Amino acid sequence: MYRFEPEEFRKLTIQARKYLFDYEKSRAQELERLEEESEVAEQKRPFCDRFGFTMPSDHAELLAALVHHFSKPEKGEGFSGRVRRALKDRRIVEVGARYGAFIKFLNDEGARAEGIDPDYYAHQVAQSTGIPVHRIGYEDLIAAAGLDAVLSNSVTSPTAPHDIRFSEEEEMAKKIAGALKSGGVTAHVVYDERNAMRRKYLETAGLRIIHHGKVNGHIQIAMAYKP
Repeated sequence: MYRFEPEEFRKLTIQARKYLFDYEKSRAQELERLEEESEVAEQKRPFCDRFGFTMPSDHAELLAALVHHFSKPEKGEGFSGRVRRALKDRRIVEVGARYGAFIKFLNDEGARAEGIDPDYYAHQVAQSTGIPVHRIGYEDLIAAAGLDAVLSNSVTSPTAPHDIRFSEEEEMAKKIAGALKSGGVTAHVVYDERNAMRRKYLETAGLRIIHHGKVNGHIQIAMAYKP
């Protein structure tokens, strides 16, 4: 049984937010190049603020979830060491990965991560920069069986192009359960009443809830693992 420790998770989130900020700061020149390339790929649609190449702060919750689940603290170990230990060789899929900023980060830290996003432009930009984001929907997750983790950030936002509709929540939970290997984890940043619905469907699909609810201010996260 995996035990959720709220105080540790909050501390991990703070550390994760700073870690991701420092990572993106170190990539400033690369981000400028990616922005130029994305403008070419997105000629038919305005490119908004390098959206895909800077990670929303909510990705800190997803990183904290991975660290919390896969690596217990070791004496004398810094956060970077714990991150790399948690991610090393982990097979991870992010649903709604957009241009792949978080995928790039995870792979740089030792994971084997891929993203899925049905958006044509997101796929084109990611592919042009060598980031593995595939233009498929969450329903194709089952083809990637044996995953260590399935993540999503803001998939329930009504403005998100990869929005998961109410009617699809149950089917998505089944696909996630089928894709995870034993001990694998799924984590979702959510903002609305669907958190309770997601918990219900994750449990119905045979997953065990680690945590669901608020962890930092308005941000809610749903976490479950496969026995």
